[in-house]
This record gives sequence, structure tokens and C-alpha cells, in this order.
Amino acid sequence: MSTALQRIGRTVVGVAIAWMSNGCAFGHVRAHEVDALGCYQGLAVRVAAPLGVNDAAESAQVLGGVEQGLASGGTTLAPPEAPALIVQPRVTLLHRGTAPSSSTSYVASLFGDDRMTLELWLYAPGNHDPIGRLVWTGRAGVSGDGLMASGSAAAGRAFADDLRVRRRQLITRRAADERFVLTPSAQLLEPGEVVVSDDEVLLVHAGVGLLRWLQLDVTAGALPIPAAGGVPFAGRGEGAGGVAAAGAIVLGALDVGLKLRLHEESEHAPGVSFSYDMLDLFGAAFGGAGMVILGNGVVAAGGGGGANLQFNVFTLATNKHFGERFQMGGGLTVVDNHHFLPQGEAIVLGEGGAAGSSAGGEGGSAALAIDRMPTKYVPFVNAEVTTWKWLRVIQEAFPGSSLADSMGVTGLRFVMGSDRGWGPFSLTKVKMKLDLAIIETYHEASEDNGMKRAAHLSYLPWIGLGFYFM
Repeated sequence: MSTALQRIGRTVVGVAIAWMSNGCAFGHVRAHEVDALGCYQGLAVRVAAPLGVNDAAESAQVLGGVEQGLASGGTTLAPPEAPALIVQPRVTLLHRGTAPSSSTSYVASLFGDDRMTLELWLYAPGNHDPIGRLVWTGRAGVSGDGLMASGSAAAGRAFADDLRVRRRQLITRRAADERFVLTPSAQLLEPGEVVVSDDEVLLVHAGVGLLRWLQLDVTAGALPIPAAGGVPFAGRGEGAGGVAAAGAIVLGALDVGLKLRLHEESEHAPGVSFSYDMLDLFGAAFGGAGMVILGNGVVAAGGGGGANLQFNVFTLATNKHFGERFQMGGGLTVVDNHHFLPQGEAIVLGEGGAAGSSAGGEGGSAALAIDRMPTKYVPFVNAEVTTWKWLRVIQEAFPGSSLADSMGVTGLRFVMGSDRGWGPFSLTKVKMKLDLAIIETYHEASEDNGMKRAAHLSYLPWIGLGFYFM
């Protein structure tokens, strides 16, 4: 009975560990980071003599296992003396357990298996700085010799998968590379990579890389919209955003989007992506005085009930890197109101161009009821400078027909993560992103009820916090 209970206990624990291992920060591969290898096309791979093992037989097992794993994963091994990328194995932990006996306690038997941690480091020819690494850790209940051979082969196969993908890339993928502050980049989340973020406290976003060319995003929460002269927009693949003016009101927002990679960035051509977002703005009625939506002169005017407006948002984005520290790009967002969800507000177009006069009837301007809002085209440009590994400076601009119709975004992005593990967790697979930005808008001189206002700039602080599980 005691033996049966121990077996059941080990099975339950094993299933739990296996279930956790499917998560992004768990599993045998506790860390794997490889730079883009597009510039090393044509170079095969050579495995160096393992470090961390003194016994010749053990060293041969690790060397042979890694070579076998790399070859089975499609990596070409270089002949002796030929120029090659170097894979340096390093055994950092090797614990030989003892077979459980009748005197072995149940808890000790769970953790008495053989354990090994193997690191694989990748070096370019003539370069002492690593350009990639993989950390593999595992246990076996047989013998240390069997674990060294099988574990080394498993690590080699996993590393071969990374090398195969990175050989097609010229730009090294980093956490938070798929977006700037309010605009998208041409890059996507890696397959299996997950991001959870929060903008302006009110707006929660989750995204996941489904395939190398496809990303899914869902954003929900409350969207701050300027009370005068602003543009709500989405289409970033990361949810919706708002432009501040003289104060803001808040609407509920739901955004579901897909982002596709159209072209991988190469040495001479930029990366290109396309995204579609279904954006629905909802909440209590937008108000008898109306609100500027998608530019001056278009307002949503309604009564006292609930309301919603649904948009189809299409975005084409392109980016090009110049060296390792600078990238720039741009794109176009098209916001369309051909809705397939019911809309609970009447759309009014006023000749005066001001929300208050159009919807409220003041100012003498005529008003025209329309079925949907005119299509809005929002061009944008962006640039990013990486000053340190953990700090990026971002500038975005949304040019319009006039300075008053344009806006800018200036931000700092902090990307932080650990190079260490903690128990079964791999903290190297978890990165934190913090955005601190200012949204800048310009207001022309105006007169309201006899009060003159000089032309001025207004600023809206923007803060975003996100976690990437890579």
C-alpha cells in the first residue's frame, strides 16, 4: 500500500510539473536567447569541448549528445578547421541521486533523482562576446550517464530550432519591439510569446504570437477621449489610444485585432506588417452636446440611453533599422465606420466644425444627419534610439492638414529582466516594460464667450506597464 501511494504521489507531482512546463517560464529549456544570424549565412556550427566536466567519458557524452541534437534539428556541423559558429557547452550542475529504497523517505525520493543543468553558448568566429545561449535543466531516475547523453541531445535539438529561425532574421528580436507608444512597428510577437499590459491604468491589453507571421491582440477597458479636438484610434495590434486636448472624458472600449507580417526586414528592404482591428466604443450616451470623433466637425449626438460606435481599423506599418541602436518607420491607419455591430447613436455632421455648435444647435451652423462617419486616414511616423540595453527613447508624430490637426508623442521606454532563474521559474523569460510618455497637441488662438485664448501647447501624460513572457 505504501509503495502504491508513493507511485501515485510521484505521478501526481510529475503531471503537475509537466503541466507547468507548458508555460512560457517553465520547462526543461529555462532560457534561450539568440541574436539574429542572417549576417552569418553559410557558416556551419562546431561544438567545442565541454566545460564543467573533468571526466573524459562524461565530456565525450556531452559533446556527442549536443552534436547529435544539433544534427537531428537540421544544423550543419562544420568540418575541422573550417570557419564556423562555435557552440560551447558548459555543465553547471550535475547531481547524482540514489535509487529509492524502503528506508528512503517519500519526500526525499521525489527530489533524489539525477539532475543536470547544461548551458549552450554561441560565439561568432573571432568574437569573445556570446551571440546566443540556451539553458537546459532536467532530471532522470536512471543514472547520471544516461541523463548526460539524453539531456545533451535534447538541449542540442532545442538550440537547433533557435538557430534555424534566427538564420532567417537580420534584426534581433527584443521584448516590446512589436510597438512603439501609440503606433505599431513591423515586428510581431514570437510564436508562443505572451504580453499583458496596462495603459493609463484604464486600458488592459493581452497579445500572443500565434505563428511567425500572425499575432492576436485583445484590448478592453476604459478609453480616455479628449473633450475637444481629438482622434480615437486603434489598429496598432495593441489596442486603442486617445489624444488629449482640453480635458478628457472616458468611454468603454473593446478592441480585437490580428496583425500579419507581410515582409521580414532584410539588409536592403524594411519590414512590413498589416493589421485589422474591430474597435467598439460604448458607454452611456455621448451627451447632448456631442463629442468630436475622428476629427473636427463630426460628432455623435444622442439621448440618454446607452450607446456604441463600431469601427473597422486597418493599419499598414513599415520599419527599417540602421545599425543596432536606431530604427525609424511610419505607416497609415484607416478608420472606417461601416459597422456590422448595431450602433446606438445618431451621427451628425456640422458645417461649423465644432462639436458644441454642431450638436447643440448653437453658433448658427447647419447640421446634417448621416448614416456613418466619414472614413478617416491617420498617417504616422516613428523613430526609436536605444541608448542602453534597458532604455529606449521614442518619438512619434501624427501629421495633419494643419498644426492644430497634428500631434506628437515623446517617450522613454524601460525594458528590464533578470538573467537568473528562481527554482523552477526562469526569470530570463519574463521581461517588464515601463513606458513614460507625453502626448503633445497644439491649440490655435480662439475666442469663447468674449474670452480670448492664445495659441498654446497642451500635454497629456501617458504611462504604460507590461510584462512579456517569452
